[in-house]
Amino acid sequence: MSGGGVDAVIAWTLTYLVHSSLFLAGAWILERALARAHPRTHDVIWKTALVGGLVTAGLQHLAALEPQGGHWSLRPAAAIEAPAEPLAHFAVVPAAAAAPADAAHARRHPTPAVPTPALLTVTAETVAPERPEPAPFDWSRLTPLALGGWAVVAAFGLARWFRRSRSLHRLLARARSLEAGPAAALLDDLRHRSGHKVPVRLLASKELSSPISTGLRRATIAVPERALWELSRDDLEGVLAHELAHVVRRDSLWLAVSSLLESLFFFQPLNRIARRRMHVQAEFLCDDWAVGLTRRGLSLARCLTQVAGWVLEGPPPVHAPAMAATAQLSSRVERLLDDGHLGSGALPSWALQPLGLGATLVIAISVPGVRASAPAVELAPPAPLALPAADAPTAAPAPAADPAAGSLLAALDAELDGLDDELVSLRALVAELGDPADLVPQLLLIEERRETLDRKRAVLAALLARLDEARAADRSLPARFAPAVPRSPGLR
Repeated sequence: MSGGGVDAVIAWTLTYLVHSSLFLAGAWILERALARAHPRTHDVIWKTALVGGLVTAGLQHLAALEPQGGHWSLRPAAAIEAPAEPLAHFAVVPAAAAAPADAAHARRHPTPAVPTPALLTVTAETVAPERPEPAPFDWSRLTPLALGGWAVVAAFGLARWFRRSRSLHRLLARARSLEAGPAAALLDDLRHRSGHKVPVRLLASKELSSPISTGLRRATIAVPERALWELSRDDLEGVLAHELAHVVRRDSLWLAVSSLLESLFFFQPLNRIARRRMHVQAEFLCDDWAVGLTRRGLSLARCLTQVAGWVLEGPPPVHAPAMAATAQLSSRVERLLDDGHLGSGALPSWALQPLGLGATLVIAISVPGVRASAPAVELAPPAPLALPAADAPTAAPAPAADPAAGSLLAALDAELDGLDDELVSLRALVAELGDPADLVPQLLLIEERRETLDRKRAVLAALLARLDEARAADRSLPARFAPAVPRSPGLR
């Protein structure tokens, strides 16, 4: 995976962590604030909280949704430097005076004329704006390590989940199919009364300690073998009605999804709380559904206590809603014995689901997220250097030349003279040896270097001449420009 892909995955994961923490913590607070609300309300709250973080993180990253709260960035903002203004030489108008007799002297000592514009603007080399502030830490340096650690731990969690799921499938493969008999007849009757048209496979196994319902592709209800002869007909009907409610509600799918999220996003401990609370609410709702179908709450309560004794002999398999495998057994029995409490205060699903969707949209458009890099920030170009035009020339004598500037010119002249000598020697050697191929590149490099120094010397000489004229017109200029003279070697 490329560096940008790694950063994108980590950014989405951190966004999910922020949003899911808000969703799940909010669900925990709402459940306690609405402690007397119907289990259906709590069920919708926890399901919304479980998948809400996935939806909002996906909206912000895949749909490029910009939240009102902004973003945190793994990489600091990239600075796009605007084109800098040219620096360091002034336009010079050639003088009308006669050219000196010595061509080399004329090239190295031009006589500039006074320019006419009101301001002198920068036109040569460029400089980037200075940013003294330290750069923020680039968190994206840690993303490959974080992604690698996440992949290793998540792989172990997924392997554990698949191993338990396969163990359950093997257990069901060893179970006995109940295609006929009293239990099959009861299940068919319950399906007919509830209007559930999808076929449901009924199994019996000696390895089970509690009835379960499972099957993502094929709905399956499995009961312990002992339930077929230890439970009365009414109690067995209550067991089958409860497990059929899990099938109708697709609780096995929600349990598989919550277990997968718990394994993949192990760094979010609130997912485990969500899975457990969803299981508790599912048991309450399946009890209500079973009593509404059989009209025998007392029979179901008696059956729950009997099955709970079986569970003590061996835990039920994972990834399957078990009838009595919950810490809320006493609360469930109390609700079943209180017939007037079952189904009271329940809002319809069509009223609860839009509330969950609205909460998801609000968080998606308002809560900050994390992205791979901050948007680029364009830096303003430095202001151009402007000098006031010189006043009309006076008869005052020109000030003495700056010694530092004179030394710079002398150094350039010395280098130019040295290059001239090398050129003369190389040309003589080339003529003597008949244009050898190994000397021609050296000759071209020296000539190119000589032309470059010629141009830089002309610029520097014109600049110093102009500064001398400006000093003569304004006495304040020497103090303002004195520190700039030693920086002239940067032209090279």
